[in-house]
Amino acid sequence: MSTYLFLFRELLGAIRTRSALLLVLSSLLLFAGLASLAVLLLSGTAPTPAAATGLAGDEAILFLSPRLSAEAVNALYLDMRERDDVEQVNFRFAQEINPGDTGGRLFLRAASAAALTDLLDEVALLDGVTTVERGEDRPAPRNGFSLPIAVRIALLCCVVLTIAASFLLARSAFRILLRAFASEVRLLRLTGVSERMIHPPVIGLGVLIGLLTGLIILVGIALYYFASGGDAGSLAMAASDAAEPGRLFGAGVVSLLLGLLLGGLIGLLSASLLGSREFSPLP
Repeated sequence: MSTYLFLFRELLGAIRTRSALLLVLSSLLLFAGLASLAVLLLSGTAPTPAAATGLAGDEAILFLSPRLSAEAVNALYLDMRERDDVEQVNFRFAQEINPGDTGGRLFLRAASAAALTDLLDEVALLDGVTTVERGEDRPAPRNGFSLPIAVRIALLCCVVLTIAASFLLARSAFRILLRAFASEVRLLRLTGVSERMIHPPVIGLGVLIGLLTGLIILVGIALYYFASGGDAGSLAMAASDAAEPGRLFGAGVVSLLLGLLLGGLIGLLSASLLGSREFSPLP
């Protein structure tokens, strides 16, 4: 057995109830931070009010001339309602939308985008229709979900705060753990073991914590994907240009790598505790 593995095993054996509890709490906070980050990576922004009132690919607005009589407008409205290729039609006065404008507006929703194209070709030939505004086709929602900007800010704060709290708890846990391991550290230094052999097991324990946390998130994302039958879009919550399968697993890999990095930093900060006089072999 190598010296590193021997020391690592002895370090694990020095874990007691209090240090174990703090390490678990630190891991849970780290998990919460990485999970919040994964949600941010997979989410899109919620539609703005302007986007929410936009036109879809099967919708259009007919701008009517103010010279049209009420009878002509009513006849055009009824004609649109009776068409099989029109699902919905609404009339609004121009002043309701933009004070100072004149004329009226007919808001149309066709049975399909193709049907709307044929309909607008006919409408363009009608007298009294000055302008036609058609919506653009919206991309079909994928396996993502939209989050309001306030929720995204809250998640970002959660990432920062939980990771910072995880570092503080981990440092306290390692301080208790290393005190229980202090006699072994003093003995190692008395026998001439170099610091390069003493610090790696402590760093390795931090990396292990980060590895396990990141793996849990990666496995959770994989289970989410396969539970949806390989089509994560079936679990979509709202229309956003969000995660394809590659992006799902990309978020998991990022969480895993960041977990390793943060775990390594926790180990490095904890290993710095060994420089105190408490672990010195000399009084």
